Amino acid sequence: DSVTVHCRGGRVARGRRVIVALSPTLAGRIMYDPPLSGYRDQLTQRMPNSAAMKAFFVYDEPFWRAEGLNGQLISDVGPA
Repeated sequence: DSVTVHCRGGRVARGRRVIVALSPTLAGRIMYDPPLSGYRDQLTQRMPNSAAMKAFFVYDEPFWRAEGLNGQLISDVGPA
């Protein structure tokens, strides 16, 4: 299986997978073939944009596990 991405301007990229790192609202503006599943399509149409940020960090050791933590952080009151 492979994926082909046609970019504006004519550039074409091919690969085994594609990571769509956009908000659901913006991701819904992409033309998919085959189309997104009905549930995913509804999400892209109905989920409002918000001030959200996602980041991934890689460490040599999972030091947080010794404290019983899972490595996730969510905050709705300001900088994390």
